[in-house]
Amino acid sequence: MTCRPSLVVTIPAAEYAVFTQEGPLLCVHDTTAYIFGTWLPGSDYELIGIPDFEYYGPHFDPKTMTGELAYWMPVRRLP
Repeated sequence: MTCRPSLVVTIPAAEYAVFTQEGPLLCVHDTTAYIFGTWLPGSDYELIGIPDFEYYGPHFDPKTMTGELAYWMPVRRLP
């Protein structure tokens, strides 16, 4: 039996813009390019100084590295 250490991370409460991606994990670079190159500059939001994160839920297959994931970006509305 192989044991793996677990990591517990507390995610700060904030407003998040959530982007869903379907397909191969390698496409996450296209998703982030869209977020930073198109969506964020054209939105009424700015990033805040806490980490963003990806969520791999039940619709993601870790064996094939494909499926659905959500990319969460911490934001606040511009004044």
